[in-house]
Amino acid sequence: TACLALVATLLVPAVASAQSGGPDGYGYLYDVTTYEFVDITTTGVALGLGDEGEEEVALPFAFGFYGVDYNWLTIGANGGLVFSDGTGTEPVGSYNQSLPTTGYGAPDVAVLWDDQDDGSGDVYYLDDSAANDRFIVSWVDTPQYYSPGEGSYQVHLNGDGTIEFHYADVVFDSSSYDYGAGATVGIQDLTGGTASPDGYLEIGYNSVFLADMDAYVFYTADADGDGFADALLGGDDCDDTNPLIYPGAAETCNDGIDDDCDGADDVDDFDADTFVNLDCGGDDCD
Repeated sequence: TACLALVATLLVPAVASAQSGGPDGYGYLYDVTTYEFVDITTTGVALGLGDEGEEEVALPFAFGFYGVDYNWLTIGANGGLVFSDGTGTEPVGSYNQSLPTTGYGAPDVAVLWDDQDDGSGDVYYLDDSAANDRFIVSWVDTPQYYSPGEGSYQVHLNGDGTIEFHYADVVFDSSSYDYGAGATVGIQDLTGGTASPDGYLEIGYNSVFLADMDAYVFYTADADGDGFADALLGGDDCDDTNPLIYPGAAETCNDGIDDDCDGADDVDDFDADTFVNLDCGGDDCD
């Protein structure tokens, strides 16, 4: 029994799963997160995408990505998404490349960018904003074009601007494509135009780096885009949800808000010595 167990272990390929990375030039990072692959095959909209197919859909909320809010999304059969403007865009191409790339068919969000086929599966989306403040796109039982097996994976676009990848099945029954061996996974600011050199973050490309039940989240250290990273992520922005609050910002006195992140809401005369403090336009230095 021990020998059989050893042989079985040796036959399972080693999967080198990435753990975390970044930040990129904009401030995006990625990390592992709790696996949550949601079955939306009965609750979502089936797109019926054929080989190289695409569909542009309206998002239920403005999604912030690299400092730009988008209201439309193009979903590609080949495991990727492109943010769009409602007038259509190029399809997600079948020839995956390492990020960053602005080549034909390059996506903004590469969930499992590879040459997928429609096969017996389909691509679905679900507006889950009312219940969970998210929009889900799921590729279910879609085979890699040159391999017999089928994979399932999905992306969650969350209302807070984070992006989650969830991988239910990344085994396509081919060593050339299993576990991400033929795919690109990551994000880049293709639509916004800064994909190179700063606006991209890649988890893996054409190598064994994924496993079933892997899950990753992309988030930004500067969620409000004011140029200062969140204090909770090692920066000095005391409120990374408001672009008007950051170190050195103009302080509005007596508003109950620490606008300049100096540790206190400035008031005209905090020490009641009848002199107005410097931050409020006076000459009291303490």
